[in-house]
Amino acid sequence: MAEFLSRLSTQLEHISVKRTEQGFPIEILTEVHCIENSRKQNLENQLIVTKPDYLAPEYHTTAHQLNIVINENNCYLLCKNTFTGEYKYFEYSEVIGIADMKKLPQWVTEKLKKELNNEER
Repeated sequence: MAEFLSRLSTQLEHISVKRTEQGFPIEILTEVHCIENSRKQNLENQLIVTKPDYLAPEYHTTAHQLNIVINENNCYLLCKNTFTGEYKYFEYSEVIGIADMKKLPQWVTEKLKKELNNEER
């Protein structure tokens, strides 16, 4: 039992360090931050919120939940993370909905505006 608790403590420390390195507040987005019934809409070129349950624990943050859908097909969504720039596939069941810019935390909207300005240059 002591060995298990030691390993668990090490993992928690690893997650804490990883989150600190990322520099994003530890917040989790929910349905409240999405446009109502938006999962039924066309998601291509939309900013979506993914369920944190499908991410590793150290990635349970707002920054890793926000993705832009690059390509949509019957089974999967090819997405680009808005903060890391990494590409990833998500299934429809992993999506909460389309992000409502009016309901997102202020730091997110400011960061997204900066990213858009950088891309335009």
